[in-house]
Amino acid sequence: MGNVDRMVNANPPAELNAVVDRLRKQFQSPDLRLDGPPQRLGGGFWAEIWSIYFAPDSVTAIPSRLVLRLAPDPQLAAWENTIQSGVAKQGYPTPQIYSSDSAHDDHRAWCVMDFAVGQPLLSGLNGVRALATLPRLAITLSDTLAQAAADLHKLDIAPIEFEISKLDHGHIRADDLIDSYLDRIDELPDRSLQLGVESLAANRPVVRTKVICHGDLHPFNVLLNDLGYTVLDWTSAQIADPTFDLAYTYLLLANPPLAAPRALRPIINWFGRRLANRFISSYLKFSKNEINFDTFAWYQSLQAFRILFDLGYWRANDSADTRRGHPWFIMEPELRKLVEQSQ
Repeated sequence: MGNVDRMVNANPPAELNAVVDRLRKQFQSPDLRLDGPPQRLGGGFWAEIWSIYFAPDSVTAIPSRLVLRLAPDPQLAAWENTIQSGVAKQGYPTPQIYSSDSAHDDHRAWCVMDFAVGQPLLSGLNGVRALATLPRLAITLSDTLAQAAADLHKLDIAPIEFEISKLDHGHIRADDLIDSYLDRIDELPDRSLQLGVESLAANRPVVRTKVICHGDLHPFNVLLNDLGYTVLDWTSAQIADPTFDLAYTYLLLANPPLAAPRALRPIINWFGRRLANRFISSYLKFSKNEINFDTFAWYQSLQAFRILFDLGYWRANDSADTRRGHPWFIMEPELRKLVEQSQ
């Protein structure tokens, strides 16, 4: 299985015919044809994901099963595809992208990539089941995430930076996040968040090491399989200080966004902190990068603010109801405490 669940009774995407036509031309396979209807896959809050199948006798240079990913923002999709393709070329375990196209003629931006085989590190667990399973998963989960981060941070950033320089748009980089939040601070009615970003801006660290960061490295974006692990979803990828990645993963582990009765939250968070601390200690074993813990604390606050800013923005624009089920709502109380403590 892949990292997402099937969704039934979904109409095929309007872009499907254009995608198949592009693949026929690109791979000189005029007889390429679908083998049955595509399957809508769940698991994404931003992109729309489909599994598509090609008739075995019509396939030549590409696999018979692929994933079609449709994105609403062509600039962000181009950024994401560039980094994913770049790390895949260096042998990092992530799906290879075979073809892509920007949005035009009322079509969304799309890419076609390998179907990733495996199970997420915490596949299908609610809070109660996770509580019973966390002791057994502690080593596998923390060490796999640490290995994925360490392996990613070893890659050469030069060829990816070169490809990014060709993109004709101003994507917000990690170094500019605080400035972008300052520019939009009046959009938030929450004064505590305004004070938080002002405090972060006044104390930003000096970045001495830059690596390729995934930006959203958590148990549901990492699949376990017979070959080891596969990393998905590069929407938040950046070239930044390693602690940009480490702080986010630490936050997700220390404050598990698992649905559970309120009475169980202290126990789940206690296990989560153990997982988070093991993640950091394992990373230090697997990586040559040292961690400046003052910088780590700053990025932890930044990542918390990044989540809270989005939540506040969704509420201010009356779009929170459309995002029900997003894990950030579960994490919000603990992240607010962290931001307030950093001021």
